Amino acid sequence: MRLSTPLVTAALAGALLILVSATVLVVGPRNLCEAADGKWASVTSSCITRSCYKSGNCGKWASPSIRCSRLKLGDERAEVYFQLGSPDEVFAEEAKWQAGKDSAELIVATFREERLASLSCPR
Repeated sequence: MRLSTPLVTAALAGALLILVSATVLVVGPRNLCEAADGKWASVTSSCITRSCYKSGNCGKWASPSIRCSRLKLGDERAEVYFQLGSPDEVFAEEAKWQAGKDSAELIVATFREERLASLSCPR
């Protein structure tokens, strides 16, 4: 008996879909997000990617100051927003974030030509 190509293709596609679905269930969406170099937003159950700056959706984070150590002078504004989330205040060359959910301290980033020139981040 000879199987038709469309039937084999459909069977393989179905098997692949089952395999991907099982992987998501076993590994979990958070692990898949982080493996894809994203940040998992547990409140919205969504994956924030580095494209968030372009789409204007980097989110608000409870403790953005824990991500300050991932930043270095010269990083693009998009990377700063990805790591810290959408700022609470934005000026032409400066952005500010509340350091933590219940904190009065601020993270202050200064930009020159869309690159991080200085970063003041409380610990």
